[in-house]
Amino acid sequence: MNRFLSVFFVLAFGLTLMLCNCKNIGKEEKVKVEDKNNIELFNFIFQPSLNENTELIINFNKKYLSFKSIYPISPEPEPYIDINGEINNLPIQKPLKPFLIILNKDELNKLESILNNLKEDDFHAIESLNIDGISYNFSITKSNNDFKVGYIKAENSKLQRELVSEISRLLSTNNPFKENEKIISYYLKFQ
Repeated sequence: MNRFLSVFFVLAFGLTLMLCNCKNIGKEEKVKVEDKNNIELFNFIFQPSLNENTELIINFNKKYLSFKSIYPISPEPEPYIDINGEINNLPIQKPLKPFLIILNKDELNKLESILNNLKEDDFHAIESLNIDGISYNFSITKSNNDFKVGYIKAENSKLQRELVSEISRLLSTNNPFKENEKIISYYLKFQ
């Protein structure tokens, strides 16, 4: 009888372990499915009137921010003849310098929180009579291959302003080059 009880307890214990392990496997799969909605890539394009358009890309997995002009080259301005008939050169604006920097976890978390709070209306431009100023295009790619595109004009919602403000802050605090300061300062005027 003792032998029978020993075998019974060993089998019962083994069966219990197998059932517990199966329950844990289901939980791990559930977590993985929920994680598939994380933001992976964020693309933001500054489109100011009469100024250089630039692109900012943030990769949330590799934790970097990249910044560059969307134009292949920035030509120097041509000389012009002033009202006295003299040839003058416009001040030469040095071309923007592209850069890539690593963002810290707090910077990424703050931006991700703003992006996750965007509502459907925040992906659409608010129509207004403003025809000048600056506009922005942006896109968000999530790990489940969800892809959304947004457009922001001069007139914008509270969450759109918050997004533009955070992107401008990230850009201005992380810019390593003097050549980029003028355009970034210009962008900051429109917050």
